[in-house]
Amino acid sequence: MYSIDNVSELFMDTEYVNFYPFVGEKYFSASHKILVLGESHYGPKTMNSNHEITNWIVGEDYLDSKVAGKGFPSYARGFDNTARVLADCSDKEAYKIYHEVAFYNYFQETVGEGNHRSKTYLPPELVEKSRKALAEVLKILNPDLVIGWGYSKLEWTWLPHARKQIWVVPGKLHLFTIDDYGPIPFWCIKHPSSFFPVNLHRELYKLIKEHLWGV
Repeated sequence: MYSIDNVSELFMDTEYVNFYPFVGEKYFSASHKILVLGESHYGPKTMNSNHEITNWIVGEDYLDSKVAGKGFPSYARGFDNTARVLADCSDKEAYKIYHEVAFYNYFQETVGEGNHRSKTYLPPELVEKSRKALAEVLKILNPDLVIGWGYSKLEWTWLPHARKQIWVVPGKLHLFTIDDYGPIPFWCIKHPSSFFPVNLHRELYKLIKEHLWGV
């Protein structure tokens, strides 16, 4: 298993967290704790009663398939592209980085269903609830860096808007903190589901590591 055994115990007393995050079993002992922040689950509203859906998708649909040497569903491509950015080597073993990272989807209810992934279930109340849920997750996981999937909607629309730029490489990347969440740096990348430039993001991640941690 890649996920820690007591992930449910960590989050069951939270007020706003509904979809518990995937937390690699070495996350809390990692030299630098990375929280990957996805966007949405899609499906019928009956999914909302399944607190473990994120763990199932990351652990079974993606990681179990990689361990078995099988193909994984197309909707898991983002996990693989992210692994190839974060791992020391961008090869077939990159998925093992999930031993050390956490993954959490931002919206705490399904936002829609269907092939076009319409966000028909996304009222303003869900945005506000999800902002509060992320605060609870950050308090428990205390990451050293949050890597968000998407620098359009996630970064500029759904995350809280009160923030500070803390480091900028003109034309390449910027790190920011969010007032509601304290000094945790955020880096939002292109959504990695498709047409994703892995090598470019590896170069940017290297710059971030050197800036934040001198490595």
